[in-house]
This record gives sequence, C-alpha cells and structure tokens, in this order.
Amino acid sequence: RRPAVRFYNHMPAAAIRDLVGRKVWNSYFKFCVERNPWDRAVSCYFWRKQEDPSRSLEEFIDHGGLELLKMRGRDVYRIDGQVVVDFICRYEQLEEDLEKVRLQLGLPESIQLPHAKSTFRTDLRSSQELLVPRHVQRIQEEFADEIELLGYSRLLGGG
Repeated sequence: RRPAVRFYNHMPAAAIRDLVGRKVWNSYFKFCVERNPWDRAVSCYFWRKQEDPSRSLEEFIDHGGLELLKMRGRDVYRIDGQVVVDFICRYEQLEEDLEKVRLQLGLPESIQLPHAKSTFRTDLRSSQELLVPRHVQRIQEEFADEIELLGYSRLLGGG
C-alpha cells in the first residue's frame, strides 16, 4: 500500500516535483501566487505575532524575519535558483491573474476566491504606513530579484 501523499501550503517546488515525479511535473501547467515583498513582510509579521505578541515589526525585520521569508518564498516557485513555474500570479491583481490561469487550463467557470487568513491581522494600516523608510529600503534590497522579476516598483507594490 502506497503512503498518503501530503501537500501543504507554501510547499517548495522541488518537494512537489519529487512527490509527483518528473514526468507529471514536466507535463503540468504550474503556477503560484506571489505578493509584493513589503506587504509579504508585514503580513508574515502579523501571522507570527500570534505566537509572540511582544515582538515588534522592527524586531521582526531587523532580526531574521526577512531572511526566513525570502528563503521560504523563493522555494515555492524556484528550484536551484531558477524559476520553474509557468506563471506567477501577483497577489495584488489576483482575480485578474487567476482568470488568465482559468483560461489557460480551460476551466469553465470563474474562480471564486475565499477570504482566508483575513482575521489574524490586528493593524489594518497599509504596509506603506507601517514600515519606516529604512525598512522599506531594506526590503527593497533583500528582495531585489523578486521585485525585478515581478515588476514591482520601489513604491510598495506599484508596477
């Protein structure tokens, strides 16, 4: 009897490829969703704040939060540094990009998006309002390749 295959959120592309096998991997249309790094950093901070409410956003950014975020995010759509998905949806235009995916796959109906994970964030100000200039710059530097790949500008997600 074959063990149950377990997929999970934010699973690295290499792990998925290993589970499904190279033949399936190479034959499938592969896509993922990426978010601008400024919003990703703030969102990750609030998600992790549930476990450590005393940690500030500044501490998260200054003490390892960005490095972890970068490592985990890149692995979703890269293997050995190379982009291995056919399309990257931008979170900021998710409905529009998922419509492109729907058409590519020939799905008959529009995709209805749930509002998952929308209740854990306690401060609803924008990333632009929450981040101090040196953190905006640090994120810009740390995620320069993702910013270039996805066409984000310095202005928090504009493109």
